[in-house]
Amino acid sequence: MFGPRGFIPLLAIAGVYLLGPLWTAVRYTVDDEGVERRTPFGTRRWAWTELAAWRLDPRLRSAWITPRGRGTARFLPPVLLLWEPGEDAADFGTVIGERLSAHLPGRSES
Repeated sequence: MFGPRGFIPLLAIAGVYLLGPLWTAVRYTVDDEGVERRTPFGTRRWAWTELAAWRLDPRLRSAWITPRGRGTARFLPPVLLLWEPGEDAADFGTVIGERLSAHLPGRSES
């Protein structure tokens, strides 16, 4: 309202771009080539050589993967793996941990 003309639509577009992955369906693939994230906004693949470390928290059903190299925001990792609660949620966390530990240094929380 108080900014330059056209500023509100620009903020809305930026908000959808930044927060969209938090409220849309996301599908992850963790394989021998790396990690792939698919959303309605597009697909992104990180090769194992682009990733540095990971952390897993089965209680929160989440895993964080940080990038390799300088110039990346360490406070906001590019890959946040989340999974839904269910009967096999603990087993799924174990599977993710095994796949990530096969390629990256990291640690697991309990």
